[in-house]
Amino acid sequence: MDNEYQKARRIVLSVIFSLEFCCLVYSGLVFGNIQIWFGMPVFLFAAFIMGLVIQRKVQINDMKRYLIFLLMIPICFPYVMVSSLVFRKLDYLHWDRKDHSVERQTLDNGREYMFAGKKIMVFVPHEDDDVLLMGGVIEQYVKNNSEVYVVFEQTGDSGVSESSFSVGKELGQVRANETIRVLTSYGIPEKNIIFLGYGSTVSRYHPHLYNMKEDPDQVVKSVSGFDHTFATGDHPAYRDGEKITRNNLFNDYESVILSYKPDVIFCVDYDDHPGHRAVSLMFESVMGKILKQQDLYRPVVFKGFCYSTALYAAKDYSSVNPGPTADPYETEYMQETNTYLWKDRVRFPVSAYTLTHYVQSSGTIKKLAIYDSQYGDWHPNVKSIVNSDKVFWERRTDSLLYGAKITASSGQHQLLNDFMLFDCDNIIAGDTDFSSLSGIWIPSDEDPEKSLSVSLNEPSDIGKIVLYDNPCMDDNVLNASIVFDDGSRIETGKLEPNGSATVIEVNKQNVKSFRIVLTETSGKRAGLSEIETYASDKRPEMGFIKLMDEQGNFVYDYRLNGSEEARFNLYRYNYGCPLGNDYKIDNNNPKVTVTISDQQLIVSCPKGQECTIKITSADGLVSDTVRVSNKSLSGAFTLGVRLNEDYRSFLLPFCLKTLVLALIVLMSSFVIPDSSKE
Repeated sequence: MDNEYQKARRIVLSVIFSLEFCCLVYSGLVFGNIQIWFGMPVFLFAAFIMGLVIQRKVQINDMKRYLIFLLMIPICFPYVMVSSLVFRKLDYLHWDRKDHSVERQTLDNGREYMFAGKKIMVFVPHEDDDVLLMGGVIEQYVKNNSEVYVVFEQTGDSGVSESSFSVGKELGQVRANETIRVLTSYGIPEKNIIFLGYGSTVSRYHPHLYNMKEDPDQVVKSVSGFDHTFATGDHPAYRDGEKITRNNLFNDYESVILSYKPDVIFCVDYDDHPGHRAVSLMFESVMGKILKQQDLYRPVVFKGFCYSTALYAAKDYSSVNPGPTADPYETEYMQETNTYLWKDRVRFPVSAYTLTHYVQSSGTIKKLAIYDSQYGDWHPNVKSIVNSDKVFWERRTDSLLYGAKITASSGQHQLLNDFMLFDCDNIIAGDTDFSSLSGIWIPSDEDPEKSLSVSLNEPSDIGKIVLYDNPCMDDNVLNASIVFDDGSRIETGKLEPNGSATVIEVNKQNVKSFRIVLTETSGKRAGLSEIETYASDKRPEMGFIKLMDEQGNFVYDYRLNGSEEARFNLYRYNYGCPLGNDYKIDNNNPKVTVTISDQQLIVSCPKGQECTIKITSADGLVSDTVRVSNKSLSGAFTLGVRLNEDYRSFLLPFCLKTLVLALIVLMSSFVIPDSSKE
């Protein structure tokens, strides 16, 4: 019997501690590696005590004294938490001092050419995606008196509230009310918040609403059982009570866009979420129809991601000199769509209030905290969301082909000028390798020509032709010939294999028509997803400049690290003047010298000095203001930052971890026979 007791102890404890060790390592990966180093001693201590029990050197009933140690550990955490919050509130050490409050506001100045006087519309699927997609950018439009509208497709009635345990319609109304609080706190009027009111239709029992193309008038119930649109009692849906059908959703998108005709549209792209994919594809589908029917309406369109460049991006927020949004895949292209090259992204500067020494003090995180039904500001990925820039990809809408006539020797040629780079017949499952995407012109294998004929509405000058390959990396166009109506020919060479834009410089005048012949391909589904032609490089009247350090980090409040000199380059969007001596420099500290050489801004700042620098273009159209400091951070400030970060990354989860360990020990005392009774 004694041997059986010993065997039982060893088996049970081995299983318990093996599982606990795996959980500890996993939570360390989730919450930060620092937790492992603090959690491991507690784990080893508990293992040591259990080892003594196994060896019968300690009676199980005596383990209460050791439980006291384990249960008392969390008591110290509230003290650290309070200390952290105190340091967080004492942020006067830098930005919140009164003498810096005005200076901080100036860091957002000089961007009126980009953000002022516009009518902006944002399309997102759920409440909270507005902040994930636009946090740090949307407030600059508001500050510069642009008219901002935010459109939510879905009510967020799927899942359970993290705070109130609301479900279904009640949860949708909770999230809608949170959204109103968030956007009105930005300064957006409540009347500019548009809830289309469609429930979540992600279900295993029927296709997603977006994919109901064969029966677009079929009424679909949301996962919470509702077949009509809704928002809140005080703020009804765009067409409240409307039946949930694909046609109604399509018409609502079209109606919203044409009713307001925004100058600039931001829309979520093909995120790793069915609801996000649906919004991206529905928007592009509607936009394609509008561009074909509205000759004079050509908004500027930006597409962006809520997940890979925000919520699930690298946890790399830095309290000092924050870095840019990192390439989530470290590849040349975005893997959600394949169609966007990382180098083609547009980097938007963020509001200075987005970048704070404590990430929880960030304006973006404070807005997310209002979404209490989701996660508030306690989401473990808050350090992923905030960076020194927000990245988007511009989709030009001024192609000459939206009104053109296109015919093909075979295949679905009508897909080539519909604004959509691809389509998906099952957005719930997605298509990770893009091998079965739809919306692509794929000529028949038996077609000997594999050609397209494009006839323009009227003779036009063409500066460039843009071709988009099939996004599937296994199906590629290796060469194509473009034959113009005057008999001239251009060979394209290999198209970008990921489906991103391949730009062919043409510079032809008075073109009436041209043909595209695929002369060399690879793969069974080689073809084109879209064709665009542009008369010139004429760009919309908007743009900005932003100083960045030699590593490419946008600069706002820059601190020198061990040197007295900093060199800054200039990022430009839609503004053609590089950094040169024609830029005007304003510097408020005569002890700091600022010069321009070789298209770099060189700042010499002695130790103990700081300054505010403003550079302005020769025409005065754009400017940028930054702060450069060579003052050392105080020990109290550094400690406050460290405590604040440690509390979030380790102390809070470690507190729970310790309690779990204590419970494991306690349960073990009931599972393992007491040796005193043997």
